[in-house]
Amino acid sequence: MTLWQYISLLLVFTFQISFLMPCILASGHLLTFLHLSRTQVTTFLLPLGLCFYGILWIIGRLIQLRGQAFQLYKRTTIAGQIASIPTLLFRRIVSDLRAEQWKIISRYDGFEAGIDYDFVVLEKHNTRLKFQWALYRDGSVQGPDTLLQELREKYGLP
Repeated sequence: MTLWQYISLLLVFTFQISFLMPCILASGHLLTFLHLSRTQVTTFLLPLGLCFYGILWIIGRLIQLRGQAFQLYKRTTIAGQIASIPTLLFRRIVSDLRAEQWKIISRYDGFEAGIDYDFVVLEKHNTRLKFQWALYRDGSVQGPDTLLQELREKYGLP
């Protein structure tokens, strides 16, 4: 479990102990003090308790989603870059990696894809390479330094 999951569980547990249990225990005393029937007290306390429980559940869920977003950000953070790859070599590198079982995770598919601009993200074993190409700027590759070094050696890149 992550830290955010522990915090959300702690919030829910604290809410249940600090709010619901005293309300249930005090309901008998509340009845006599306010001269209310048990039905009137439960119709007041139960929706109030459920409302607070719902608010805490939403807060816990937001914390959990934030943790998931952070994990995704860490997984897709890219370390290094190779720039100024000539167009034909750029296309050859992408096709060679596809032949080596790299899967396309994301691809630009605008009307000018491959003509003026191209963008491809390849993934293999939870490792991602981001390829970007523009007509007047040539291509670039971003990814982990170890893979970039292999590409430099294999294709003679700077």
